[in-house]
Amino acid sequence: MKAKKFIEKYMDGDTEIIKNHVIEIDVNRHTVEYVAGGYLEASDFDPEEAFNDYGVLMDEDGEPVYIKIEKFLDAIDKKADDIQEELEPDDYAEIQKLKEYRDYELWVKS
Repeated sequence: MKAKKFIEKYMDGDTEIIKNHVIEIDVNRHTVEYVAGGYLEASDFDPEEAFNDYGVLMDEDGEPVYIKIEKFLDAIDKKADDIQEELEPDDYAEIQKLKEYRDYELWVKS
């Protein structure tokens, strides 16, 4: 999956130039989709609420399209604390691969 981070924005004459850092992250797409839609249940909420609370933007089919990684990881930790139910160890290990990319945005469907 591709992840993007904003670097800088400036004007060059009449043109606005935005620089982003885009990388490929080796994380299992199905695990990310399960955690967003199943564990966090973001698909059960209003799209705006899901984005504000979990950092997950869902499409019309209830599948995650875009994730703000920092907010997503924080929501997972908060949910584990609130309901006293953690992710399965394999899913947790896969999601932890995202920790070093906290300031990136994850594009699930590209």
